[in-house]
Amino acid sequence: MPHKPLETEHNGKGARWVTALGGGAMVLYAMRQRSWTSPFVAAAGTALVYRGATGQYPAQELLEDVAETADKGIRVHKAVTIQRSPEDVYQFWRRLENLPRFMEHLTEVEDLGGGRSRWHARVPAGLPLSWEAVIVRDEPGRLLQWETDPDATVQHHGQVRFLPAMGDRGTELHVDMSYRPPLGVAGVAVAQLLNIVTEQQIKEEIRRCKHMLEAGEIPTVKGQPSGRSK
Repeated sequence: MPHKPLETEHNGKGARWVTALGGGAMVLYAMRQRSWTSPFVAAAGTALVYRGATGQYPAQELLEDVAETADKGIRVHKAVTIQRSPEDVYQFWRRLENLPRFMEHLTEVEDLGGGRSRWHARVPAGLPLSWEAVIVRDEPGRLLQWETDPDATVQHHGQVRFLPAMGDRGTELHVDMSYRPPLGVAGVAVAQLLNIVTEQQIKEEIRRCKHMLEAGEIPTVKGQPSGRSK
């Protein structure tokens, strides 16, 4: 009796298990290392996990949509009047660690000393994404400006001006922020960040900053009933 080859389906499932396990190991390694290459390793590992679980590669249409959005980057300008002095508002922003308190796309900003900071972003699927920035202009009570290193995973720039509002009404806060990949789409994590962080979202976050500084807290509807009480 001729020898019967192993079933192709069985071989395929075995190969997919190996692919998924290898991808999971890459993601865990990237999360533990927290280096500048981590987002790329995690992105590759996530793709392998998806391949192993489904037997397919991520939909080409989805990747093209994400890549198109990320490649453009975003740039936002928002101005609000805050009923606090320019010095108070400046002091709040000068501590960049305060930014995640009202910017939901950030999880943490670490002060590294010497005007340097490390930023950690909130990215879907738990992919790690961080970059370092340095303050390049610091005029107390008037202007604060920072930017990332040229080789950073995300090219990020921020400029905040603190102007006395007319009629002694506090401070006119002018915020300019931009996010852009260094050379096109630099990995899935970067693409997802730039796909979910929209101009409207950042403007809403600046309004949250206004409410926080004026009322001492950020208003929220979480935990409140959706309908009116009768």
